[in-house]
Amino acid sequence: MILVSGGNGNIGKALCMELCRRGFEVLSIGRRASDQQSYPHVPCDITLMDDLDRLFVKHHIDRIVHLAGLTNTAALNDPELAVEINVNGSLNLMKKAVEYDIPFIYGSSVNAIGLPQIDVPVKEDDVCVPQEFYGWTKRFVEETGIALSKAEGLRFTALRIPTVLGEGQGSVNTPWRETCFTRIGKGGELNINYHSDVRIPVVHIDDLIEMICAVLLTDQERKPIYNLPCEEINIGRFAKTLMEIDPSLKVKTGERKPKGMCSRIDSSLFRKDYPIQIQTVKERLIEAKNSNEVL
Repeated sequence: MILVSGGNGNIGKALCMELCRRGFEVLSIGRRASDQQSYPHVPCDITLMDDLDRLFVKHHIDRIVHLAGLTNTAALNDPELAVEINVNGSLNLMKKAVEYDIPFIYGSSVNAIGLPQIDVPVKEDDVCVPQEFYGWTKRFVEETGIALSKAEGLRFTALRIPTVLGEGQGSVNTPWRETCFTRIGKGGELNINYHSDVRIPVVHIDDLIEMICAVLLTDQERKPIYNLPCEEINIGRFAKTLMEIDPSLKVKTGERKPKGMCSRIDSSLFRKDYPIQIQTVKERLIEAKNSNEVL
């Protein structure tokens, strides 16, 4: 059985559905009850070791994908809760992985890298300088996982996830990550609240899930940290690409400038171990446009 923490989240839902499609037994956990998903979900607070003790006694879990945690804005709004969930909750789950000798895949973030102004692609062993609180929580868990690997034999792998695009991936603060795919081919207006000069690393949800599955389901030895393959986009050029693909779509950019994301990522280590082909954002947008026009 594969345990997915944060199975009610955007990435968690997509991963659970894909694992079920492939025939694997999945157990999703989260603080809230399930919103009627097609896979089993158990309310479980990872900050409470008693909850985890009961969970692991009841279910035979042989792999863990840890995606639960407060996001960037939520962490800033409630830093104490962010430490409790993102850091302490992660440590609790890692302790159970050590106790039961279970491989532990951690959904980290490119925010753990920081270094937004660097012009050289960043590798996994480069020094990281997170620029914000959320990034520090991710980086701390990375270092804790590596330390537990050396001290207690935790089979730990962190996957640094970039900004995720695609259907179901929007958020309150960045809805454009989803609407750029649901609106293209239908015309109208689309607002991207990032400044046109902003550069960010992105990946489509389908490609991300394929990469997570590759690491999760492999029998080969995993590295402790992987920078996941992604595509650096400039928001201004991205807006123009959207309008070139769909001339009836009017795209406006905003003023937001995220400070914590490194845009230049070296993912050669992952590509060497897992030679997966991923599509460009433009290819994904063209697919979405054709699909929306048919609908």
